[in-house]
Amino acid sequence: MSSALGIASVTHVLKDLLNDGFINQNVTDVLGTPIHVSSLPPGELQTGNNGAIPSQINLFLYRVTYNTGWVNRGFPTRDTDGKLVQSVPLALDLHYLLTSFGERELHSEIILGYSMQVLHENPVLDRDAIRDSLTPASITDPLGRLPANLSHLAISGLADQIEMIKITPETLNTEDISKLWSAFQTKYRTCTGYMVTVVLIDVDKPSHPALPVQQRKIYSLQLRYPKINKIASQASSLDPVSEIRKIIIGDILVILGAQLKNNSVLIKINESEIVPMTANVSENKISIQLTTAMGLKAGMQGVQVVHQVTVGEIPNDHDVKWASSNLHAFVLCPDLNSITANNFITLTNGLREGEIDVQLTPAVRPQQRVVLYLDELNPPTGNEATTYAFVFPVDEIVIATNTLTFEVTNVKDAAYLVRIQVDGAESLLETNSAGEYDHPTIIIP
Repeated sequence: MSSALGIASVTHVLKDLLNDGFINQNVTDVLGTPIHVSSLPPGELQTGNNGAIPSQINLFLYRVTYNTGWVNRGFPTRDTDGKLVQSVPLALDLHYLLTSFGERELHSEIILGYSMQVLHENPVLDRDAIRDSLTPASITDPLGRLPANLSHLAISGLADQIEMIKITPETLNTEDISKLWSAFQTKYRTCTGYMVTVVLIDVDKPSHPALPVQQRKIYSLQLRYPKINKIASQASSLDPVSEIRKIIIGDILVILGAQLKNNSVLIKINESEIVPMTANVSENKISIQLTTAMGLKAGMQGVQVVHQVTVGEIPNDHDVKWASSNLHAFVLCPDLNSITANNFITLTNGLREGEIDVQLTPAVRPQQRVVLYLDELNPPTGNEATTYAFVFPVDEIVIATNTLTFEVTNVKDAAYLVRIQVDGAESLLETNSAGEYDHPTIIIP
């Protein structure tokens, strides 16, 4: 998900996209004058010495609306104590007015034409292009595109949100345009509209989700096409294949589908590329063991099966083609290796304060959101179990790490079930013979 900086980040990336398009098309040579890309209200653009506005394209965000596809995805819910149990992201559509200005006759039309061509050729913002645009300029990286006053946009998380950013032309009728330019209180200029969707802004306030469901009775039947039908897993090759168990590092990922076998098979999990063993590839099933060497991080993972198809007898750059399956997804959960309580003291209100050290796999990366949940075990008769949630400061994670120290305060001295949530993916809980959750636990001394 993006942070509240996502809106400004989208505008900056679009300005970079237009500016690169002008450079690639040599528009400056066509006009004989430099072109400026701005994002100001049309009535506040600066004029030149002759009182005219220099040749430029202005991308003005004039309206923000709720995305209709995400607004009904889920509703925030609270428990009987008023605590937030489930939260949904703020999903926004951004509406831009693209206005061209030219110092000479027809310059405005030329600039607008090139601008619309650039946006038409780039209907989806590439994640790598977003990261490149939101890289701060520095001594070590002078090619960074973010000026010092906008350096905080680098942590917006826009490139990593689950939905990609899409650009769509938006029709504005005569009445719409008349209202807009009347509100601007400036002279009308040739313009057109675009809608950019969707920006997902995450909720900072931590929720208190209930313990996970142990068994689901929801069944789905998928068609043979696309080729990846299901993602399942095994704890080991001797264990049964399951579609509902949580997946952690060390598990065997099982891809079920059709027409999966080929002479050259590559599995893409996000940006990692894995070559499975030939013995583990069949027409309907591929098995690969997840390891830390794959560089995966906890959270949502996209999976594709890629076949290399060679045309001709001698492979080279122009006769090797790639046949990719549909994109499927699974959640990689963090695995708690150890939990330790340290330096606990008693506060004046009788509650406890201290530190809890956790070691987990895979390593937590910068900008990942980590929450520690403590659920009281065996509360006194007649009392509800107490639940605590502690968010680890995002800015303190500067490099990938397997160890985190949580500052814990105002908790009761008791035994607790421990869960770690990384980017929405929760760690595993174990049950006893009676089917009750009993591990992992920690005792606040």
